[in-house]
Amino acid sequence: MVAPLPDMKPFVTTPSFMRRVDAATSWVASVYASPLWWRLAIAALAVAIGTSARVALASRFEGHFTFATLYPAVEIAAVLGGFYPGLFATFSGAFVTHLWFRPVETAAYPVGLSLFIASCTVLSIITEILHRTRLRLNESQEKREIAERLNIATRHLQIAVSAGAIGTWLLDLGKNAAIVNDEFRSIFGLAPDVDVNPDLVFRTILPNDVSRPREALRAALEPSGNGLYHAEYRIRRVTDGAIRWVSSRGQTAFENGKPVRVVGVARDVTDEKVAARAHQERAQLAEQLESVAATAPGVVFSFYIGDDSHIAYRYVSPKAKAVFGVAAEDICADARVFYRRVHVADHDHLNAALVESAHSLSHWDVEFRFDHPEKGAIWLEAQAAPVCEQDGKLVWHGYVSDVTERKRSDIALAETAARLQAMIDGAQDAVITMDSEGRIQSVNRAALSMFGYDAGELAACNITALLSDVATRPETKEANDLRALEAGVGHRWEVEARRRNGKVFPAEFSLSEARYDHRRILIGFVKDLSEQRKVQQRVEKLNRDRLDAMAGMAGRLAHEINQPLAATATYLKVARRLLERPPQEAGTNIVELIDKATIQTLRAGKIVNSLRQLVARGEPDKTLVSVHELILNTYDSMLADGANTDVQIRLERNASRDDVVADRAQLQQVLVSLMRNAIEAMQETEKQELIVSTSNPDDRTIRVDVTDTGGGLAGNVEEDFFEPFATTKEKGMGVGLSISRSIIEAHYGRIWAKPNPRGGAVFSFTLPLQNAEEEI
Repeated sequence: MVAPLPDMKPFVTTPSFMRRVDAATSWVASVYASPLWWRLAIAALAVAIGTSARVALASRFEGHFTFATLYPAVEIAAVLGGFYPGLFATFSGAFVTHLWFRPVETAAYPVGLSLFIASCTVLSIITEILHRTRLRLNESQEKREIAERLNIATRHLQIAVSAGAIGTWLLDLGKNAAIVNDEFRSIFGLAPDVDVNPDLVFRTILPNDVSRPREALRAALEPSGNGLYHAEYRIRRVTDGAIRWVSSRGQTAFENGKPVRVVGVARDVTDEKVAARAHQERAQLAEQLESVAATAPGVVFSFYIGDDSHIAYRYVSPKAKAVFGVAAEDICADARVFYRRVHVADHDHLNAALVESAHSLSHWDVEFRFDHPEKGAIWLEAQAAPVCEQDGKLVWHGYVSDVTERKRSDIALAETAARLQAMIDGAQDAVITMDSEGRIQSVNRAALSMFGYDAGELAACNITALLSDVATRPETKEANDLRALEAGVGHRWEVEARRRNGKVFPAEFSLSEARYDHRRILIGFVKDLSEQRKVQQRVEKLNRDRLDAMAGMAGRLAHEINQPLAATATYLKVARRLLERPPQEAGTNIVELIDKATIQTLRAGKIVNSLRQLVARGEPDKTLVSVHELILNTYDSMLADGANTDVQIRLERNASRDDVVADRAQLQQVLVSLMRNAIEAMQETEKQELIVSTSNPDDRTIRVDVTDTGGGLAGNVEEDFFEPFATTKEKGMGVGLSISRSIIEAHYGRIWAKPNPRGGAVFSFTLPLQNAEEEI
């Protein structure tokens, strides 16, 4: 701001007498400035006083000095009223004197009258001249004073315009030109040498705002209006293209009812507009926040730490009464009203979180217990963000809500989850939760023990890391993807599971699902079947061993029993013929024949009894066996029996490793059974070729293929080939292949059949090699 100029004080002190004279003259001048009728009344009063004095002094004057008392009256009227009141007093006094004192007139009366009138007229003229001279002097003094005040005001205006960055302008309507100061040019970005006119100014105004100043100028030039001009508009500054707000005010001057010029000022009010808009936005935001605070279920607050290291609240929304049971104004007046009700056990936690928020300017988020005056113990959750103000003071703005129900639900849910986890951990089967992509989310203790992992090692792993054949089952379309298993949810199937050390073991896998918050959660249950398989294998092995023994003896049994039965039948037929003859022709051979038949029958019984004992024997006698050597021995044995009279047999020992742990006799019986079946299948075919080949599908297995060129496998019979009593032979018993399967599976192998592409069939089986058998 600019300081006002000091008051101007006179340097010379005026005497009191002169001040009285000035006061008297000022009073006379004020009377002279009054209306004429008032001055004429003063003149009439003066004449009346002079006439009265003449009547009172009539005896003393005795006819002389007839107009003596009227001179002062005329002089008073002339001095106070000027020329016209002086003349009025002169003639009215002369007329009254002439009428009143005419009897005492003398010869000198006309001369005195004339002299009176003439002298009073001159006196009136002189006083009028003096009055007018003094008026001119006063006017000059007033003009000098006005000029001096105008000069001072101009200096003040110049200082104010310069300090306030105000642009001045004078618009000459006749010339359509404007005179502006440097500040005006600076506001509009006009160069010093550019002639300013209204069109140039209007071109700088934005098109959307140009109508406002035009309408305001048109209204200011209207003769019937007050001539005031005021408009606010946006301009694009010529120098830098910046958009600024300008406020212009002006006054129109009229001459003979026509506008001739407009004088005004222009001011850049951009900052004021921005500040006003910001203030308005803050006010609107404050109103909105107040509305939100009034409708929000929780309490909005703002607090800071005072100089006494205690919390003080600036604002607490009205919902405090409903949430805390304490009025908002009471909390603002004294924060201890609120903190006395915070649970004692939560004070340290609350203060520690606040200190951490102050030091790191981090979010303040706490839960604590609160003693509600009516509800009792409740849980509150407070969240606030610290803001550092210009004075360095930290102020937290936040929100508090009642989370009692949620907290109770969380506690109940935690208890339920703990009980459920205890139940899951106590389960003997592995329980695995995963997402829809098969990524493992959690496992129980049984799963960790079953697969040999530590806690946390399976997080984010895929289920295929544990179950090797889940992704390759026919139900799935892509590896490591469980989305195609939806059809398997609720069912069970057997899979191969893999431990951490790489060992594979049989397992039963079942899948269920749960949906939560539009998400699908899969829950897998894995049951280790290793022990169950061992038990089953032992039981089945016992049965298969019996069948194996029966299978091993099946061919011999058929041959051995067939001979005594055939002999018995022959003896009995001969005896029958002899009995049909006459007794004299029969002789004594009948008894001998019957004895011989009895012997053959007993022989057949012994064979059956030996077979029963064989079937009832215990575990097989497993030793280290070379498959290639066993095949060669079997081949030699069949050559000795003459079983391959018309069949061409070829051995292809392609396996690099052939040592297995097995019962030699049982495996040989399998080879004999498969090769005999192949030879019998080729009895009626032109091409009779039998190939026995070996190979190693992997480093753990040996495979044996028995290929023939017989009639092949009819329809889907290959699916039932290995079932007991299933056969395609007219005279077959259907136990050979079933016994063979029992033997192979007892040795942890697998046997199957498939058609030969060149005609015939291929019977194959696999056995684990020596090292693989040891691992099992």
